[in-house]
Amino acid sequence: TQWGLDLGFLEVEIEGDALFVIKKHTSEKEDRLEISTYIRSTRFICAGYRRCIFRHAPGEANRVAHILANE
Repeated sequence: TQWGLDLGFLEVEIEGDALFVIKKHTSEKEDRLEISTYIRSTRFICAGYRRCIFRHAPGEANRVAHILANE
């Protein structure tokens, strides 16, 4: 997300196959899970965009990205 800001992008759409992580990003609720630190950091960076969207994409939807993630 920071890389996109550095390049001057105004909008970003982030897709991932980890539904749990995507739900945490779209939720307003705070919790004490370890991942929450990363979620807060990403939200802070996303505030620099005009629009920042998180979407769930099943692993089968993008086969190449899924294979690379597993490697």
